[in-house]
Amino acid sequence: MKNKSLILVFLSVFFIIQTSAQSLNYKLKQANDAFEESNYTEAKDYYEQVLSLDSTNLIGRFGLANTYSNLNQLKEAQGIYEGLLQQSLPRDKYSDVLHNLGNIFMKNKDYAKAFESFKKAIILSPEDDDIRYNLVLAQKLMKKDPPKSQQNKQDQKDNQKDQEDKKDKKDEQKPQDKKENEKKDKKDKQKEESKKKEDQKDREQKGKQEQSQSDSQPQQVKQQQQEALLKHIKAKEEKTQKKIQQVKNFLKSQAKSKKKNKKNW
Repeated sequence: MKNKSLILVFLSVFFIIQTSAQSLNYKLKQANDAFEESNYTEAKDYYEQVLSLDSTNLIGRFGLANTYSNLNQLKEAQGIYEGLLQQSLPRDKYSDVLHNLGNIFMKNKDYAKAFESFKKAIILSPEDDDIRYNLVLAQKLMKKDPPKSQQNKQDQKDNQKDQEDKKDKKDEQKPQDKKENEKKDKKDKQKEESKKKEDQKDREQKGKQEQSQSDSQPQQVKQQQQEALLKHIKAKEEKTQKKIQQVKNFLKSQAKSKKKNKKNW
């Protein structure tokens, strides 16, 4: 009787386990089918039912994380992926989890963490082209848009270096600036003195020119007066000579007239 009872209990447990397993597999299939058809809300419900039957089911957890990711519930998806990384998974499955976690970081624009996830994934699956592509993309985006903390540290470092360079440059320039200023002052002074000399020279030259013009002007006037006087004297002399000639001609004509009258008498 006891043996029969044990057999009945065993059969009941086996039946329950088998029924539960069948139900789990059926729910898992429904969840996977809904996911493949992009019915993510329905897939989420089925995966949650699977995990209610077996909370340790790795396929169900991985599928639910992927569903959360497609529903843009990134925080929930990230939590499940990070939990799966704590499990003992086959090499290829571990790589898949790292790859999908990297995609979560990419959506959050955390390119540095995405790059680290893809780098770990490519080590486990070196032939995976999708992982390699995402790794290169994350690296490019990380350089273009570095993490804020890293950028702030780099900015602080650059600012500190600039300040130190400016200080060093200023210290180096102090004696040099003093020397250059002295040189500049000396040059300016020489230039000013040279200008004064040139101005003095111009004034002297201008004075000489004015004096020369002043001296030459009376001479020119005097010469003009002399020429005019000579012309006047010459004109008078010509006039006098003309009158003398007229007198001579008159006297000659009178003499001839007397001779003629005398002859007639």
